[in-house]
Amino acid sequence: MSSTTITILNSKEIVFLIIGAVLAIVGGILGDEIRSSRENKRELKSIKTTIGDELGEIEATVTNMHEVWVQAKVLPQNYVANLQGDTTAFDNLRMRLFLIEDENLRKDIISFYKKLKDTCKNSKGKIGTLADTDEARGQQANIDSEFQKLGSGAKSIKERLGD
Repeated sequence: MSSTTITILNSKEIVFLIIGAVLAIVGGILGDEIRSSRENKRELKSIKTTIGDELGEIEATVTNMHEVWVQAKVLPQNYVANLQGDTTAFDNLRMRLFLIEDENLRKDIISFYKKLKDTCKNSKGKIGTLADTDEARGQQANIDSEFQKLGSGAKSIKERLGD
């Protein structure tokens, strides 16, 4: 025959048991919050680095495009194609930009990329060696100016991301 022993706890032991359970629950919640906070910080650093690198590429492409414009008075289409491809990081990370606490910086990033895409789209058919008239060169000069503003914007945002 088996004997079952029932232990009766006194009120002091019950209080210690309840305190232990509460501390275990609170510790678990705090541990989860700390882990989540660390993950968000790592992700934020990754976002800033990735977007910053992409902005650096955009700035370099715009600078190179301007140099070609100054020397040859033509804006090659391949630079615009490169700029359109230089939005991949932003496109992939856009939904995670909320991790950037500076609301103005977030808005500026989104606005910058919209302007970049619009400028690339609006330049289609207006640049390249086939556009070799005075009117076409005037349009290309305006387009070059727009891209130069974007290059400055990319540099400014990249600097702000480094903070």
